[in-house]
Amino acid sequence: MEVYQREGRNALFSYLGSSKEQNFEEVSEILSQFKNGAQKIWLKRMGRDEASVWYEPVDFSETGVLILEWTHALNRSIRGVDIPVFLNSTPAETREYRLKRGRDSNADTPFITMVVEIEQKLLELQTDQAKLIVSKSGEILSYEKYRHQMADA
Repeated sequence: MEVYQREGRNALFSYLGSSKEQNFEEVSEILSQFKNGAQKIWLKRMGRDEASVWYEPVDFSETGVLILEWTHALNRSIRGVDIPVFLNSTPAETREYRLKRGRDSNADTPFITMVVEIEQKLLELQTDQAKLIVSKSGEILSYEKYRHQMADA
């Protein structure tokens, strides 16, 4: 059983935040369209199951700033981010927030806990490129202070 769990964790580590899971090219294209002044951009919408995926046009004619808020927004595969900002939270804070939102009935399962832990490790590998690191309390952190806080978490 230990071998299966270890190899499953390794497979998730290779999958999460990769181009196998995310369409970084599509996100980069959306950023490019926005920067080039597109009035309407077709954005992907998703429901709670694989069949619930659709695109709809969103009006950007009155929008001057686009914020890409997403777990994988610091991924090096995305092109066009002007100011990479990292909104930090510990895995425990992420778990607490997921439970408060009540969006997922399985938010407190061992599997989701493992996914959040893996994503946290992946985020830590990308945080060095952030121009701004903000703690859950709103404090601006230096990279060194961020690393210190995460070591204590």
